Amino acid sequence: MKAAAKSLISLTEAAASRMKGIYAKSKDPTQLLKLSVTSKGCLGSGYNFALVKESERTPFDEIMEERGVKFLVDSKSFLYLVGTTIDYSEDDIEAKFVYSNPNVKVAFECLIGNLQLRCQL
Repeated sequence: MKAAAKSLISLTEAAASRMKGIYAKSKDPTQLLKLSVTSKGCLGSGYNFALVKESERTPFDEIMEERGVKFLVDSKSFLYLVGTTIDYSEDDIEAKFVYSNPNVKVAFECLIGNLQLRCQL
């Protein structure tokens, strides 16, 4: 695995703290959180954090370190994530990582049968 020269993905203090908490509860100290971009069909892309074992890492995964937290970025997703800031938000209803990605354009098309929908926000 290669190490990135500098972090191109930023973590807020809240996100770093939550990631440290996840690591503290992990039964396998060699696991790292791996960030990837997933397809959500007509709704564009989503983000996924998953704990991966040493054996599940690929030689192309980027190793990032930000605010004292190491994590992996899927090699296929890396270019989509450059410049992203990851925050963590928690309230009475939900707790989640929040991604601010300057590469995302909020526009999509969806074909349902013969009907084509186009949205741009």
